[in-house]
Amino acid sequence: MADDSDDFAAATEFYFHRPPYPDEAIEWIAQRLALDGRGRLLDVGCGTGHVCLRLAQHFAATIGIDPSRPMLNEAEAIAARRGIQRVTFQQLKAENLPADLGSFRVITFGASFHRTDRQHTADIAHAMLETGGALALLFPASPWRSEVAWARELKQVVRDYTGKGVGEPFEPSQTFVRRSRFGDCQERDFRQEHVWTATALAGWMKSTSLCAPLFLAQKMEEFERALISRLMRVQSDGLFHDVLETSVVIAIKK
Repeated sequence: MADDSDDFAAATEFYFHRPPYPDEAIEWIAQRLALDGRGRLLDVGCGTGHVCLRLAQHFAATIGIDPSRPMLNEAEAIAARRGIQRVTFQQLKAENLPADLGSFRVITFGASFHRTDRQHTADIAHAMLETGGALALLFPASPWRSEVAWARELKQVVRDYTGKGVGEPFEPSQTFVRRSRFGDCQERDFRQEHVWTATALAGWMKSTSLCAPLFLAQKMEEFERALISRLMRVQSDGLFHDVLETSVVIAIKK
């Protein structure tokens, strides 16, 4: 995870712009792993609880860890509003695992595995799992994956303001899992239609490490205005149609 626990502090308020993981993806994890209310779940880099709060009902106890205290505060607030019990949160970095947390039936990473030393993290997760337990990696959809006109414009605005490209290829996390003590993994993709607004797209970008307020600093408001303006020039009705693709990778400890 990031070295500075406050890297995402200012991004917390924009996390609600991230579409939830598809119900089908959550159900597939529960069915594939035959979750039955027993055992413990560890969600690493839990953020505001997008993964662990959806899966908590399938476990006797759930722990979510994240280096950002504001993220954890929001996750706790969401859990309280939804009446979700048997969930606790700790401010902890992935690099500090196992941190005497004990063993788990399932360990999840939702949009966080790539922010770690993936080879080392996969081996640590393997050691923390019960025999027959599973590592589950969730990779959420990103609006820049599309090649439609509005998505190309979004990528160009991000490049203009950050000097960095988005959606560029990198070594898949599955490669690191297969090189680890797990030795193999299974992957499944889930697709769903989604309609963004310009405001939601700007909010989604500000929830990422690339365009979080901490990194855009004084350019944040200018970035948001420019992005919304240029998106609306491409799609004047303000409705940006997308097909969200979520990938789930599961590896079993034999």
